Amino acid sequence: MKEKILVLTAILALVCVYVAADSAQMSVTVTSTAGPTVDSVSITPDDDFSTVGIQVYPVQNSDKTITITADISDINGWDDISTVSAAFTSGNPTNGNPTMSISDCIMADADTITCTKTYDMTFYDPALTYTIEVTAKDASNNQGTGTASFDYTTLIALELDASGISFGHMDIGSTRDVFGDQSMLTVHNATIQNQGNGIIDVFHSATNFSGFTDSFDASQGEIQVGTNGYTALSNSLTRADLDLVFGASSTEKIDFRLTIPVGALPETYTSTVTLTAVIG
Repeated sequence: MKEKILVLTAILALVCVYVAADSAQMSVTVTSTAGPTVDSVSITPDDDFSTVGIQVYPVQNSDKTITITADISDINGWDDISTVSAAFTSGNPTNGNPTMSISDCIMADADTITCTKTYDMTFYDPALTYTIEVTAKDASNNQGTGTASFDYTTLIALELDASGISFGHMDIGSTRDVFGDQSMLTVHNATIQNQGNGIIDVFHSATNFSGFTDSFDASQGEIQVGTNGYTALSNSLTRADLDLVFGASSTEKIDFRLTIPVGALPETYTSTVTLTAVIG
């Protein structure tokens, strides 16, 4: 008997559904909250390359100009830097803090500015190591700092205002004084001014008094530095302890005395007095 086999055929129907799609671009700007960075601070001039560190020499009776240079960067761009300032964190010079500001800066590249400011040290600012700190802030008040130091060296110097001391006409055997004062404006009354930044004493010496045909010893003249009492002049250096302090106008009087020795011939005599400042 034949068997009938029923074959069922299943037809799979694949239904494809079409879906329409679109896209959108996402974007974000990432900013840094980090503040500016003071990459370097330098001070010029360096007056002694043979000594470690920056050495700045004062100038007698005048200001010494230094230049402060700072490189400042910000990864958000140089124009994110809003303020720049400078201040002494060590030492307290007469003229106060430098007036460095953003107006003293120029763009170096997209992220960096270079700031330059001059500053005047007085001749009587103390001999110390000075430190200057430069501070930069951005629009969010974040800040960065950098420092540089320099040694302001010691200057020992004086000036005598009188170019000549005149005793006028004197008789043989007579003595005359020419008194000094403490004003540098009265050039006929001898005054010395401390024109450095150290306490000073004074070395003095004098040549013999010489005329056209005659001469006599320097010791016939005497000098009084301040109120220390009269000392005979000498061809050799003689120290007068003065301890004259430094400052904008630190002065002391110098008195001179002359005795004409018996036997001196009647003529005009001259002598040269030299005053030298030394550390007091």
